[in-house]
Amino acid sequence: MRGFQLSSVLALALPVFLVGCSSGAKEIARYDASKDRMVYQTGTVTVAQRATNSFASSTSITMRATASCIGKGCAPQRASLVFSVEGTSDLTLSNRTLTINSDAKEWKLENRSSGYRRNSQIGRTKGRLAMITMPVSDLAEIAGASSLTGSLGDASLDLGSAQSELQDLVAAIRGGQDEGSDSSD
Repeated sequence: MRGFQLSSVLALALPVFLVGCSSGAKEIARYDASKDRMVYQTGTVTVAQRATNSFASSTSITMRATASCIGKGCAPQRASLVFSVEGTSDLTLSNRTLTINSDAKEWKLENRSSGYRRNSQIGRTKGRLAMITMPVSDLAEIAGASSLTGSLGDASLDLGSAQSELQDLVAAIRGGQDEGSDSSD
């Protein structure tokens, strides 16, 4: 009797799990009919974990890549990497200069408005830290790099953990007309 109940539960749970997984893959490219806009977006990837002064609290620096263009099935020319703070505490950074090194190329963004200042130090922050916009060809280079490092202020970024998401985004942009038409509302 127990074997039957367990297999029944598994038989019911497996299709729900498979549907959930397959729908996640479609969310990279979607068509927003109300704005006649294709939106391409990765999931949020944690690229740095920071301890804070508070007991049992931590803060993460996350990254998400986005791109959009007008028209169903279009392919955007530019994409943005957005870095944000998530967690239970504020994060203190020395500055918000973003550097990405991929094989033999470097991208650098110096953010002049870096939060509020206190005693000439960059203050605590929450929310979006930095955004860099680049041609999709540069994003493809980052996604396919054999060596990928980065930093945001004094925080080292583990960008290698985001490469798979970036590769999926570039693939959706380059051949995503079919994906976009499947996910229209």
